[in-house]
Amino acid sequence: MSKYLYGASIQGIQSFIFQTNKLKEIVGGSELVEEICTKMFYEFIDSDELDENIIVSAAGNIKYVADEETCKKLVKAFPMEVMNKASGVTVSQSVIKLDASVPLSVSISQLEEKLKAERNKPNMPLEVGYMGLERARRTGGVAVNFKKNRKGNLEAFCESTLKKLNFLIKTTRRI
Repeated sequence: MSKYLYGASIQGIQSFIFQTNKLKEIVGGSELVEEICTKMFYEFIDSDELDENIIVSAAGNIKYVADEETCKKLVKAFPMEVMNKASGVTVSQSVIKLDASVPLSVSISQLEEKLKAERNKPNMPLEVGYMGLERARRTGGVAVNFKKNRKGNLEAFCESTLKKLNFLIKTTRRI
């Protein structure tokens, strides 16, 4: 049975996290990126952090030794799921077939080279902002929701800011 080395790299993490100066949104964005590389990835592959096939799963980088079926599933659906959960980040991914005669460290180096090349390819953003649409003033993104601020004025929120705030609210309720 063939084994493959799957690699994914999340791009635009800093611009996603520091999109605004609001501490709640920065914390929510940071937690969201951390969850993508850990909990979300583990759920996607139906495993946990103790899986011996996981090489790296942190800081926006994922490296995983997978069988052919799991690898196809990852390549096809994981980037879209990540970009839906955290709009504003993009995912570059690459795969290398493992050979028993080649050391894993050499395969990882080859995978890194392929990932560097993938990062240079432009990705299509999920949200399209036309000129006639309302914009969120803090981020410049397309406004998807409006909430009243402390002064009673309506404030526009872009999708990524809204997801960061909702994620932060969801995680603090679990504590």
